[in-house]
Amino acid sequence: MKGNGMSHFTVTSPEFKDQNPLERVHEFNGFDGTGQNRSPALQWQGAPEGTKSFALTLYDPDAPTGSGFWHWILFDIDSSVTQLAAGVGSADATDLGASGTQAANDYGATGYGGPCPPMGLPAHRYIFTVHALGVPKLGLRRTQPRRGALRDQPEYPRHGHPDWPLQTLSAALLGLVEPLASR
Repeated sequence: MKGNGMSHFTVTSPEFKDQNPLERVHEFNGFDGTGQNRSPALQWQGAPEGTKSFALTLYDPDAPTGSGFWHWILFDIDSSVTQLAAGVGSADATDLGASGTQAANDYGATGYGGPCPPMGLPAHRYIFTVHALGVPKLGLRRTQPRRGALRDQPEYPRHGHPDWPLQTLSAALLGLVEPLASR
């Protein structure tokens, strides 16, 4: 995040490869989903020098809502954390210590809400994004408004924001899920 912001910041998962299907265990258990609603293990590397914390989002841009669907929001992840274990996004754990604080998702629950594309639609893209931030805490509440909770907050450090000495840098991992009827 220093200087020109150049970095080889990446996020991966031992459970699925970029642009490949997520496992059924990661899918939501409800509506049209029959999964176990377990967040996948994630790991990241190459964060820019000066990173003071991380945030993580899981977003479905293909949801038929007109504005997508936020499945997971995790923020204030300590800069020493470079991985999350499978299942860490459990809805019964709001404060994860050094692994951050979970906010409400668009299901209306706190924590990870797995993919669940409606039947009859094509496969949806699920974008796991890790944001390297130049501040140790975002100062958000767990109950912050869900839709765009990080992106739309005035406290969210943006490129060139005068109050933050470092830029943000993000790395993304894309998973796919087809509706049950398509499998």
